[in-house]
Amino acid sequence: MTVLDLQVGAGANDGLWRDDEASYSNTGVTNNVGWLDTPNDQLYNWQRFTGISGLSGATIDVSYMDWTGTTANSPNAGGSFSQSILAEESAAPTAPTTAADGNSRVTTTNSVVWSVALVNGNNRSPSLNTVIQEIADTYDPTVIQLFAKFVSADPNANRINRPDSYDYDTTKAPKLHVEYTAGVGVSGEGVVRLGRRHGLLGGLRTRTTRL
Repeated sequence: MTVLDLQVGAGANDGLWRDDEASYSNTGVTNNVGWLDTPNDQLYNWQRFTGISGLSGATIDVSYMDWTGTTANSPNAGGSFSQSILAEESAAPTAPTTAADGNSRVTTTNSVVWSVALVNGNNRSPSLNTVIQEIADTYDPTVIQLFAKFVSADPNANRINRPDSYDYDTTKAPKLHVEYTAGVGVSGEGVVRLGRRHGLLGGLRTRTTRL
């Protein structure tokens, strides 16, 4: 099993935008996500993790994201709410440069709902295996970009999580942990395993001939 411990490594690699495209930032102290009662709009955020290799065809065994909340940054307003974590459908996505750019990104079919009110200190997401697995099954990624998008909350009150950004404290930037088993080779039993995994062999029975 191989372990990847990744962290956002540049100010432009995390940030936020408003769904109505009225605002965008990659320099703030927090990467806000949630619902704004005024002007009744959603906040989305992104976090881009680089330096990835070896995930193509791998089996994702463990994966999660860590956000840090800091009391000085009021890590939560309005209590717990649901936010959806998705990845961008790309082998090497670039960071969004405008709100319109963020809204245009194509994301994974799979998503993970994280219901949380951020607290001071570390906040860990649920397992992201289905999201990361979709990327590993489709690409040989060198970058994984995760988005957090508002799902549901009381529309009559602010519901905002404020995880610390790279620009606030480089050591408190979003982190991604992945443990994976490398993909098998392209011959023999490996072909059978990959074929079954991707639904290519159906109920076909196979036999291995030893030379």
